[in-house]
Amino acid sequence: MIEVSRVKRRRMRAKTAGSAGAMRRSLSPSLLTAGSTPIALLLANDHELTDMLLQTPLLSVLAFGLPALTLADSLGSRHPAKSTLRPLPSLREQDALERRWVAHTETFVTEALKKYEIDAYIIDQREYAEDTTFRALTSSAGVFSARRRTLWLFHTSPALPSPLKWVDNTPALWAALNDSLTTIDPNRIAVNIDEAIAFSDGLHTGEGQALRTGLGEHWSSKLTSERMLGVEVVSRRSGGEEQLKYYRMMQVRRPRLRAWRSTD
Repeated sequence: MIEVSRVKRRRMRAKTAGSAGAMRRSLSPSLLTAGSTPIALLLANDHELTDMLLQTPLLSVLAFGLPALTLADSLGSRHPAKSTLRPLPSLREQDALERRWVAHTETFVTEALKKYEIDAYIIDQREYAEDTTFRALTSSAGVFSARRRTLWLFHTSPALPSPLKWVDNTPALWAALNDSLTTIDPNRIAVNIDEAIAFSDGLHTGEGQALRTGLGEHWSSKLTSERMLGVEVVSRRSGGEEQLKYYRMMQVRRPRLRAWRSTD
């Protein structure tokens, strides 16, 4: 193992010295100035050599007559400068923010039901089989996935609050859902099923079958699909300018590429 490492080091030194010497012989002294175009092009085309030179500042000075800092600066796109730290809220604060935004989204969903003349909207999902609208209606800082069977019932009736939410995997969930539907008495019940738009096709096949069985023949006959409901829920940004402010903070700013100019 020791002998192999020595051989590798010798080969690296030989390659570095040979490549650097060839570069030095092929370029005139006037082209070896800091910021010259030929050096930039050669460094860009031989990444392995460049990395070795950057790791050995003394060699870079002897081979090119340039400060090591100039060589590192010439590779701004491959060796970016330090990023500016942008402190984000704590997880507890993020959860509080997102829950407030989700509350606005829930109010919006009820308004959207009236817009599309839908009386009730069932979003049904299981753990590891979430609906496409799940993330838009939960706090990502506090809720990581659906639990058991998670079912939400949005509606336009003043008789009950909207949405109604259940997290259960027993027959009691279906009994509670049917009781609620009897109270609000909807004529059209939307579910997320669509052949063309993925955002509106979040109801998994097996869960859809379980939903129909749980609802029974009467309420199953009132199920319908409204593709724009899912689209509007997913695309809604209820946090307004406050939400956009945090999105901007999380953006990755790429360093600008250095513009090389000839000294001729």
